[in-house]
Amino acid sequence: MNEFLKRYKIKIKTLSPIYIGSGRSLLKKEYVYDRKKKKIHVLNLEKMYADMMKVGMAKEYEKFLLYSSENLHRWFQLMKIDKNKYKNWIQYTLDCSETEIGGRTTAIELFVKDKYGHPYIPGTSLKGAIRTALLGCELADELNPERYRNMIREDRNGIGKKFYLERTMKKIEKDIFVYEEYQENKFGKKEKNPVFVNNKMSSIRVSDSKSLDVKDLTICQKVDLKLRNQENRLNLLRECIKPGTEIEFDLTIDISNETYEVNEIMEAINVFFDICQTQSEKFETSGVMEEDVIYLGGGSGFLSKTVMYDVFEEKEAIKQTSQILKSFFNQGKFNHHHENDSKVGVSPRTKKCTYYAGKRYEFGLCNIQIQEI
Repeated sequence: MNEFLKRYKIKIKTLSPIYIGSGRSLLKKEYVYDRKKKKIHVLNLEKMYADMMKVGMAKEYEKFLLYSSENLHRWFQLMKIDKNKYKNWIQYTLDCSETEIGGRTTAIELFVKDKYGHPYIPGTSLKGAIRTALLGCELADELNPERYRNMIREDRNGIGKKFYLERTMKKIEKDIFVYEEYQENKFGKKEKNPVFVNNKMSSIRVSDSKSLDVKDLTICQKVDLKLRNQENRLNLLRECIKPGTEIEFDLTIDISNETYEVNEIMEAINVFFDICQTQSEKFETSGVMEEDVIYLGGGSGFLSKTVMYDVFEEKEAIKQTSQILKSFFNQGKFNHHHENDSKVGVSPRTKKCTYYAGKRYEFGLCNIQIQEI
């Protein structure tokens, strides 16, 4: 065994619904929405089409796909295909009792799954969350934060563009995580190219999680929570891992290079989460009282993915965040007026939430524990 590799087990327990997208969505003609029972049946469409070919219904199905505006459940009703006939096509069934989409059906953003159809969490997702926490903690503890603040203030190359601040944040991450060693030339100056490069994050390796079961999934609707407890339910559905699900990963740390130890990772996770919570608690919703909590996955909001509140004092962090959001969202007819965020004392002005089992949750909250093997 390599004596420089230390191995750990990461155990996560979801405290709220977790969404990690596969990049694929199910359209209304690809699943059955049972409005009365508030269930969504995800079908094996290949098996369904093969069975339809056997009974001479393939052409009717093709016409439905090409020309009809109905959803699949309604088409089944018109063709007198009841559940006794289509139950053999069902891959899995999800509860959608917390959604409020009326009689409409919409696309469902699917959770990432392995080749056997089992949901799992990619190791890159968890490592990315740890990386953000480490970066935020380093910046919060920085003795000379003004140099990083100036880099962000002076970056105007991307305003109004999709990749605003991307180049600057890459420079900051390199400064925090990468150690470069140079040798001097005969004139006593550093050579152009380093002779040694150590990226502290490259020594941290997180495996994909153990596979889960589709029974661990539910359907969640995106809810934007505004100040004064106002809600905006969006017509956006996602497959999410249920709260209370336990998930395991393997963690390997190469200690032959300069990197982070487990206690430093856990400290960073707690520091970063506490900073996020100072803004999150401005909304009329119960906060998370537990320690060792990390944001994971998509839909968890701006604060969980960025470090503005770690770099700046709160007042300027609000100003800088509102400027970033304005560059993204105040374009054309969709003007969200983020220039007013400073007046209300919070930016972003919405908290990304959903409902499960009658309770409102933030997206993406997990308890994390790391144990040496």
